[in-house]
Amino acid sequence: MTTLPRTPITPPTDAEFRNVIGHFASGVAVVTAEPDGERAGATVSAISSLSLDPPMVVVCLHNRASICAAIKAESSFAVNILSEAQGDLAERFARPASTDKFEGVQISSGPLGLPLITDALAHLECEVEEEAIGGTHTAFLARVITATASEGAPLAYFRGTFGRLSMPEDELAYDVLREQILNARFLRGAELDVAELAGGLDIPPLVLRHALARLSTEGLIARLSTGGYVLPPLNPRLIDDVLDARCAIEFGAVMACGGRPQPDALARLQETSDQITRVSHEEVVDTYLALELEKAFHEEIVRLSGAPSMLLTYRRLTVPGVLARAWGPSYRGRDAKQLDACRHEIVRALDDANSSLACEMIAKHRDILKQASRDELRKLETESIQHPATRDEDAS
Repeated sequence: MTTLPRTPITPPTDAEFRNVIGHFASGVAVVTAEPDGERAGATVSAISSLSLDPPMVVVCLHNRASICAAIKAESSFAVNILSEAQGDLAERFARPASTDKFEGVQISSGPLGLPLITDALAHLECEVEEEAIGGTHTAFLARVITATASEGAPLAYFRGTFGRLSMPEDELAYDVLREQILNARFLRGAELDVAELAGGLDIPPLVLRHALARLSTEGLIARLSTGGYVLPPLNPRLIDDVLDARCAIEFGAVMACGGRPQPDALARLQETSDQITRVSHEEVVDTYLALELEKAFHEEIVRLSGAPSMLLTYRRLTVPGVLARAWGPSYRGRDAKQLDACRHEIVRALDDANSSLACEMIAKHRDILKQASRDELRKLETESIQHPATRDEDAS
């Protein structure tokens, strides 16, 4: 048998290896230790379970990192697994230790006395059993002494970027629940029944809890100390966020069509604007009809882009639901004339192919809605003090 000579193989360069290994997605944790009362911490993605019996993990750290020396001195460390909302902490602890990384971070002491990041997704406290050096790093093989976890989704690391894992069922649950919340399908202040919600929405309880945790980080719902969730009062920041997002989408749509909509699109905009004017100037304003017409008007603007995905993104903002919660059935449309003038100018600017003026009027329309919503929320706060029932409950 003849053995063919092997073709020489050139090992990958540092940059090539970094690029390839970066395609392996991982979770993100902050490893902490406290030898002699001096806290040390660093962001790591090179962590893995090693054994179930006994429970063990392996953590790999650069030999020159201060956390590596701290663990060697203490022979113990904590693993703080980060949630998807803690990318800022991951970046903070990944930086060189020129400043106090722990400043402003809420820390508690675990059963082993190790520093734990209080609101991390999960915690492990470990005692080192073995060390192995490979190249520039030390691998710590450690027995897990304590392990705790809370609900939520993990922070992910892929190709040098922090992000979140996206599962189809998680996105569906998030979208459904967000729509329900923004359209005030729940009573404000009443604790949400997770089991009842899961059954009614046909969503597995665990998936629903992930969606609730994600929505709580956005401020759409509030988490109780008992672990439950409630629908909090609407806040101006949320209203500003959704109106700013809609404004940005509409800017993009106007620019995408070059400020020159088709005649039929322009006619639909004019007709819808006229309908809103008629409804908003009636003696008794049908708030929800006005909001539906307002929704139709803005959808026509977004359709100018010719991109179905842009329209879908706009609809996910659920702007009419947010405004309905802010205004309620008592809204009298006192800003109707200003809003009418803005819509008229938007249509006229588009008819003149003046995209700059159209965008200016879209922004002005947004600012009027922001102020009107703030005024209504202040009125709601006054009514809540004077009356035991909330307006959301009255509207339901």
